[in-house]
Amino acid sequence: MVANQKIIAAINEQIGNEFSAMLQYYAIAAYFDAEALLELSAHFHKQAEEEKKHALRFIQFVTDTGARVNIPAASAPEAHFKVAEDAVKLSLEQEERVTTRINALVSIGSRYNLRLPYYQNCPTELDLKFQICLASCR
Repeated sequence: MVANQKIIAAINEQIGNEFSAMLQYYAIAAYFDAEALLELSAHFHKQAEEEKKHALRFIQFVTDTGARVNIPAASAPEAHFKVAEDAVKLSLEQEERVTTRINALVSIGSRYNLRLPYYQNCPTELDLKFQICLASCR
């Protein structure tokens, strides 16, 4: 069963957002690695992998509905920072944007009374928030 095309388009856009976030986190991790801040580098590598997992969950949802995945192009991530604080600030701003986009996606889904991907094994705060929001859509 193919889901409503508006929600599929929104999810495809979110797939692109998740992959863009993944690239940004890898760029931040590389910056911290170059600055010999290895714990921060490891943290952002882990964050990048989380974003990849989110994208893959959305891809699976789209294919499970019988719809087509259409991943939009990603912009190049910011890779140069004056100080470490700038990289961390960018990551926070990014998480705030992602949360806003997820809330919008949940809102679209609820308008169409559609079930969006349910995240099991939620390791991050964003995943937990998304899970709670999705529970209200069921």
